[in-house]
Amino acid sequence: MSDVTYGNALQSVANNCSYLRMKKLCKEKFGDHRCVNCKHYIGNYTDAAQSQLNLFMYQVDINVGMVKHRSKQDKSTALIVILILAAFFGLLLWAQVRPDSGLIGKSWLGDLKARSMGIENLSSQQYADEHKDIQDTLQKVANDLNRKVDVNGDKLINCIDAAVLFYQYYPDRSKVRIMWNLNHNTGMNHLFNAVLIKGTWTSIEPQAKWNNHSHWMPDVWGSQYDPKKNVDATQIYLKYVK
Repeated sequence: MSDVTYGNALQSVANNCSYLRMKKLCKEKFGDHRCVNCKHYIGNYTDAAQSQLNLFMYQVDINVGMVKHRSKQDKSTALIVILILAAFFGLLLWAQVRPDSGLIGKSWLGDLKARSMGIENLSSQQYADEHKDIQDTLQKVANDLNRKVDVNGDKLINCIDAAVLFYQYYPDRSKVRIMWNLNHNTGMNHLFNAVLIKGTWTSIEPQAKWNNHSHWMPDVWGSQYDPKKNVDATQIYLKYVK
């Protein structure tokens, strides 16, 4: 079975939405309040703003054939616009990472990189006592979560708050990331952090002290967690960091 990436899955959902509306099988206007109850609405799978979703769906509708163009020149222009919008939206979802981070190689976008990251994890806690920064940061996160600090104002205290707070408090921003792992096969949809330890990007569960469990992702999530599904979501959530 071929591996299904988040980007491909999102594109498939968008294509289905456009096709159903084109064939009049769906009579709702895209973005209608009833769309949230539909499995073909891409807004259910990303926290992008509605204006950005509308831009993305406009180019999808062009691809599917809902938006007509009057001439070959118009079609050529539309194709250029589609490519630009696709690159922009992909950039929005997958964010950026500095050229010198060592997390990924160069892509055709140059310094603007859309990517997924397979981060290696330490298999035990043999080095835990050496990493005072991690322990101190986990404690600060736990303190804030106990005080019901809601970083994004969604009235929930969850992994988003924990991952953002861990990034916010970690002493060296160059050695910490906000990570997202989405895996429909295992039911995983979780934000956490990655910290650079001894040259290895290591996945950390930021709710560890709050829930009184291990801070190594594999210890907490077991087989449900597949590091190959890790995506660097730092740039998406930076807006919530103080």
